[in-house]
Amino acid sequence: MANYVPTMTKQDLLELREILKKNIQETKDEAKGLTGVDYVKATIHLPEDESELEDVEERLKEIKEKEERLKELV
Repeated sequence: MANYVPTMTKQDLLELREILKKNIQETKDEAKGLTGVDYVKATIHLPEDESELEDVEERLKEIKEKEERLKELV
């Protein structure tokens, strides 16, 4: 998990998730039809963005589970 993800607020995580989704989609759109070196150049950051998105999704899931447990206690 990225170092900053565990300390981010839920709202910040939601915003970051949308930004990452948008960036990933834009990268995939830009890479359509490219091959070889051009494709690699266009998608070089894609694995990093996808990994970061997974971290954000995981943290949001943890927050949701924690919120649900708190509701059960009340």
